[in-house]
Amino acid sequence: MSNNPGPTRTSPTIAALLVVHNEEHYIRGALESIADTVDSIMVVHDGPCSDRTLEIAKAYTNQVRCTADIHGSAEFIRPRALAQIDADWVLILDADERLSPDLQRILRSLTGDPAADSYGFSWPYVDNAHNRIGNLNLAGKRFLFRRSMMYTIGLPHMTPDTYGRNVSRPDLEVWHVMKHNHGWGQLRRMFRVNRKRARQAANVLRKGAGAVETYNADVAENRAGNVRKLRLLATHPVIALVIVPLSIFFRRYFLLGYFRTGLSGLHDALNIPVYYAWISLYRIRDGLKRKAPAT
Repeated sequence: MSNNPGPTRTSPTIAALLVVHNEEHYIRGALESIADTVDSIMVVHDGPCSDRTLEIAKAYTNQVRCTADIHGSAEFIRPRALAQIDADWVLILDADERLSPDLQRILRSLTGDPAADSYGFSWPYVDNAHNRIGNLNLAGKRFLFRRSMMYTIGLPHMTPDTYGRNVSRPDLEVWHVMKHNHGWGQLRRMFRVNRKRARQAANVLRKGAGAVETYNADVAENRAGNVRKLRLLATHPVIALVIVPLSIFFRRYFLLGYFRTGLSGLHDALNIPVYYAWISLYRIRDGLKRKAPAT
């Protein structure tokens, strides 16, 4: 694949951003699905690479970078990466995600709608051959953002969002390759991974909400949803523990219909609430330590 930018376009430009970690078995499929659809691709590897991920990525783009250390979550890395992107729209993709052929054909035309500032697409599970797995179709994830209207917070599970109008297009799909069978073992792994991420996030928040890296977000004044959540975790973790995990689980599992997808739906519905429960507990513990009398 050539790294030449291609013909000059009069339509809005689209840059794709992928934050990955040792994804040699998946990244080619993601890059192949966007190579002829976007104007530029940036791949950021989380820490040193120990497989062929970088070699594969360099066949599709010359914007391939590695962080010095492993962060363990893409959200820690995205704010700094987004600051280096100069495009009208940004497509956020993981290595195990692929644009469906229908979405590949229509993606560029979506950027022409002046009333839309981000787009959410359906997110069905597929196998390695891109065959749909039953009815595992989770909706509502946002992938495409008008760069001037997007923001992101550098803490796990605070995915990019928009200040403007999100348009839901459930008729268009981003395929999610299922890496693991979502059995009880995966549920246990999910609890362990989110505990680790929460510990990392709590360590950052010990310095205050202002210590968190952001893109296009003023932590002190901003009232966007994820920024309010950040301030709540930083200053009122007990309230965050009571409100945030339950509200997110209820919305995902019942309102968004994750209950229809069996154990996989339960896994994905619990993933974010478990993280917020852990980080709230770590923040409560930190607060108790500060208040404990010196011996």
